[in-house]
Amino acid sequence: MPDILTASQMRALETAAFNSGAVTGLELMERAGQSVIDALFSSKAELATGEHRAVILCGPGNNGGDGFVIARLLFVLGWQVRVYLYADPEKMPRDAHANHDSWVDLVPECTQRISFPSVLPAEAERFGDEAFGNGEVDVIVDALFGIGLNRPLSGLHPILATCHANRHEAYFVAVDVPSGLGENGPLEAADWSVFPADLTVTFHRPKQAHQNGLSFCGKIMVQYIGL
Repeated sequence: MPDILTASQMRALETAAFNSGAVTGLELMERAGQSVIDALFSSKAELATGEHRAVILCGPGNNGGDGFVIARLLFVLGWQVRVYLYADPEKMPRDAHANHDSWVDLVPECTQRISFPSVLPAEAERFGDEAFGNGEVDVIVDALFGIGLNRPLSGLHPILATCHANRHEAYFVAVDVPSGLGENGPLEAADWSVFPADLTVTFHRPKQAHQNGLSFCGKIMVQYIGL
């Protein structure tokens, strides 16, 4: 097994684990979400106790499903959590959809849909006001897109630009890889087109995207999830 994995190699590992019966997709998603929280608390010990506030950006795939697990687990720990969903939940993969439903059933009033595939400027302004307006947000989690992304995120430009404009107002955490970073580097030339991570939490092994975009990843922590 190579020390650095491509997206296709990681997916092959996951598929082999599912096919062997070693783990289900839901179990793996739960482990991934918990491992992000473990890494967050290891990196920022002051967040492990007390009341804090998180904003979670969830995308249309399994990375978004990880985000819903993170939201639920932080809420259970006593955090104030707001989710922004960049997806049609009915079109999400089965396991991601299940975790969406678990979150919405738990806290129905704390999820805000944003237009997919193109975020409206007014929605980005609302996101900025709610996430950064009162200066109390502690953590922004990027669970929009994971490894293997191969197209620019032009529809998300207003959200990404808002994150960059408030770069020092919160601790920015990327799940697996910062959104907007492809396997060979940024998918667009502008620095603000990639989520500005302070911490990137990836699973099993470092990924090729990290090596080609180190300046966007912040601190990289590899978490083992039983593959």
